[in-house]
Amino acid sequence: MSLDLGSYIYKNMLKKATYYQWKIIVDRSKRAIEIYFTISLDIPDEQFVQDANAKVNEAGQLNFEEVVCFYDEANNKIVPKNYLVAVPLNINTGIEQGYVDAFIKQLNIIASNANGQIREYLTDETQSEFSLVWNEQNMENTIHTMKETKNYLTETLTIEFEEKASLIDQFKEEHDGGMERI
Repeated sequence: MSLDLGSYIYKNMLKKATYYQWKIIVDRSKRAIEIYFTISLDIPDEQFVQDANAKVNEAGQLNFEEVVCFYDEANNKIVPKNYLVAVPLNINTGIEQGYVDAFIKQLNIIASNANGQIREYLTDETQSEFSLVWNEQNMENTIHTMKETKNYLTETLTIEFEEKASLIDQFKEEHDGGMERI
């Protein structure tokens, strides 16, 4: 029996992603699991930053939000460049638990380093833009190390994007051939 990817990510984020804010959205219409994470910084009241959507931070507080996702590779609604990283997966075969563990580890490293990177950006007037970078080589190195140390689990995680029929709809289909009697 395979485990549910969304539940697995959620449980691991509860244990390992405790120093930043995050939320997980299972979007059935996009056929994706999105992980939004926010880095919050206290900054001088007189310092303001405008994001890509022309939104300016509140005085004394800067919140930097980014998103990563796992998505059905057959889906054409996902634009990978709109994410820090977008991982395609075959929903019929799933994804290995070890890969997801390495992914969460890399996400936590990026989030922990982001605080310092943002502060550096705020003090360097030569930089006009800031963005985080997902380093695929670091991800591959983490997977390699996990396999070498026998900490890479090959159990499959799957996701079900199809909505299940309600109990009432199931009853109607089973007893009335899908027809409702009034």
